[in-house]
Amino acid sequence: MDPMIIIVSTPLRIAASYALALAAGAALTFGWRIAQSYRSEHATSVSGY
Repeated sequence: MDPMIIIVSTPLRIAASYALALAAGAALTFGWRIAQSYRSEHATSVSGY
């Protein structure tokens, strides 16, 4: 392989894996917040009856 491709591809792989991990963490946090807010709203509506 051409050394230039390796030099370019390595930072791209690191950036891609970092972005993927960041997106996964954000998605998990976002989903957890939605679940928590849904649970709290559901709990308050149930206790309101």
